[in-house]
Amino acid sequence: MHTHSDGSILDGACQIDRVLDEIERQGERSVAITDHGSCIKLFEFYKKAKERNINPILGCEFYCGERDDKNYYHLVLLAKNEIGLKNIFNLMYKAHNNFYYKPRVQYKDLEEHKEGIICLSACIGGELPKKIIAKDKDGAIKVANYFKSLFGDDYYVEIQPNSIPIQSTVNKEIEKICELGFNPVVTCDAHYVTKEDYNAHDTMLCIQVNKKKDDKKRFRFTSNDFYLKSSETVMKELDYLSTEFVAKAIKNTYEIAEKCNVVIDTSRDLLPKMPGVKNESLELAKLCNKGFQERLKEGHYDGMDLKEVTDRITYELQNIIEKGYPGYFLIVEDFLRWCDENDIPTGIGRGSVCGSEVAFILRITEVEPIKYGLLYERFLNPTRNSPPDKYCRVA
Repeated sequence: MHTHSDGSILDGACQIDRVLDEIERQGERSVAITDHGSCIKLFEFYKKAKERNINPILGCEFYCGERDDKNYYHLVLLAKNEIGLKNIFNLMYKAHNNFYYKPRVQYKDLEEHKEGIICLSACIGGELPKKIIAKDKDGAIKVANYFKSLFGDDYYVEIQPNSIPIQSTVNKEIEKICELGFNPVVTCDAHYVTKEDYNAHDTMLCIQVNKKKDDKKRFRFTSNDFYLKSSETVMKELDYLSTEFVAKAIKNTYEIAEKCNVVIDTSRDLLPKMPGVKNESLELAKLCNKGFQERLKEGHYDGMDLKEVTDRITYELQNIIEKGYPGYFLIVEDFLRWCDENDIPTGIGRGSVCGSEVAFILRITEVEPIKYGLLYERFLNPTRNSPPDKYCRVA
């Protein structure tokens, strides 16, 4: 329920394929990816897990804290369904707009986007464990009550089977706190797939902090047990806790897996809508008319057959609208125009988009295609069910 892929840049070393290999080897059918402040690997993970008939649990380990406060806490959020996944994406968006040392989620954002989400208390970097480490038991219980008030039975308190000296103290205290009605869950906080990967992961951490391996003062993991462990290994390494408590925490990992059933429709393109535009097709047609008049005044069509040009624009525009891509053109036109207005250098365009007259009159490209005999169909083919080729003038 708590795994860091290589999407946790220079921190996690779990490659998606190897994670799934190890899960299959252990005979399990579910696994979560929860990268630090990033969702970059979730779609790749989802597709590859589904191909193997493994339930992909999509999540993120957020940095939680208020704006302009250097203190922040880790918090793991998992999507139960499509609503939960959208809320995780919304929280990620807000976190990066609230970047202060880390992309941080504020508590008010959690309260706004809590639906469809399972919350885990995270590692010893979480708020609840930090209260325990500070010997503030009342504060820890207050934190647990706050998150339970938000997520109800979808709030779980993590225990972890690692040999960091303070971890056992935290785990023992969490066992006592869970007697008050909180759900425990065991997680490995895996940053690499197997125990043998520790040294390679440690080298990667050196790259992150720009230090040599023999530097005793550098950031490092003080133990080599942050890997994907079996239930048997977990039971053995948590033998200082009651057997019943650990068994319940393990059982709850399966309970969470049952709750998480996100379905992503991969059969169609999900393109963003242009904000504030009610009729994208009409808006695109208006911009095309305006752009054509501007290009005409600039002399780009001198000596050319204007009927051929307008026929080409009409043909392309009809095809773009029929295939559902007017919003795509509007968005690209918008950010390129913003670049031009703010003195941000851009190129003239490249690739098959240079065959589009609509792209030219919208100033998405600066190459007039008819003059050079460039084919629009290489860019967006009426007979081919595929999206437009990628294009952009931004270097």
